[in-house]
Amino acid sequence: MDNEEVTLEEKVEEPVEVVVEETPAPPAPEPEEDVQQTLLQLRKQLEDARNAQAQAEQERYQAQQQAYQARIETKDTNLQLVINAIQTVKTNTDILESHYAEAMSAGDYNRAAQIQREMANNEAKLLQLENGKAAMEEEAKRPAAPPPLDPVEALASQLTPRSAEWIRRHPQFVRDQRLFKQMEAAHTLAVSRGIQADTDEYFADVESTLRIQPPKPAEPEDPMEYTAKVTQRRAAPPAAPVSRGESRSTVVRLSSEEREIAQMMKMTPEEYAKNKTALQRAGKIK
Repeated sequence: MDNEEVTLEEKVEEPVEVVVEETPAPPAPEPEEDVQQTLLQLRKQLEDARNAQAQAEQERYQAQQQAYQARIETKDTNLQLVINAIQTVKTNTDILESHYAEAMSAGDYNRAAQIQREMANNEAKLLQLENGKAAMEEEAKRPAAPPPLDPVEALASQLTPRSAEWIRRHPQFVRDQRLFKQMEAAHTLAVSRGIQADTDEYFADVESTLRIQPPKPAEPEDPMEYTAKVTQRRAAPPAAPVSRGESRSTVVRLSSEEREIAQMMKMTPEEYAKNKTALQRAGKIK
């Protein structure tokens, strides 16, 4: 019955023209829970990305430390190998000298000459090893250049385990000087409030000040307020008088809800319009 115009047959003091119109349904309100859920997911993705970056940087720092330690251990191992080799060459030299003496005593001059050549080779090896050992010891006196120090780990190493863990989860507050100052201010503010550091309350206060807490779910809208808003949006447009020569008629527009109500009350749209007009004239409804 959209835009249907029904003329009342029953005579009234002022003819009532009934216009039944379909009031478009208001747009469905965007579910706030979905919006909040989306924001939470985006915030979690951002936090996961930061944690992944922090983890990667932590692993890179640990790899640098391990490589640095490995270089030191390799130098120590090489030096020890050279020392062991020197000792072996000296032992061989002592054995060769004993064999040389035996060969000379036995008059085996060929054997003695062969042993003498081996002794000369041993002396050359010993000299080379001794020079290498001296060079290694000299290098060991010079401290090896330490690996690049990660600023996050540098700060974390000076903090309590719990604060160090927080720093590693939020490395941006160390690498960004502006954010670092904000973190210091948040710490000072929390302590000035009498909150003990390293407690749940302390970290919650710091994160609140730095605005890195997850957003709280929005409070659900009061059903009565929502109903009032919907009713306001669905309110029928005001009736407009229509001039018909000398007589005037009252135009009553019935919304889809009013039409449904009339149907439930076993009334025709005309009957419902007459009753509505009568109640309006009596001042019982607006």
